Amino acid sequence: MEKNNLRLTKEEAEALYKIVKEYEKDAPEGDKEYYDDYYDEYKTPIKKKIMKSIINKINNFLPKKQKEEIDNEIIGLTKKEKSFRLSFREI
Repeated sequence: MEKNNLRLTKEEAEALYKIVKEYEKDAPEGDKEYYDDYYDEYKTPIKKKIMKSIINKINNFLPKKQKEEIDNEIIGLTKKEKSFRLSFREI
């Protein structure tokens, strides 16, 4: 199999990093196929090992500060989602 070099602009690397981190945040814990109610179909998740590998490769394209900003943004969204879910349960 022939290897191709992936070339990304900073904007493309940032977008790809965000996409993978968002997927990782909501990914199922296991690697087994699961049922997706929304699409009414079974899906096989991307293995966590593969996601970590992709993230590590993207890290080479991003400046450290930019990566930290994206991570903090995703962590902030996660905290807001958790607080929303908790407040929703109280209703």
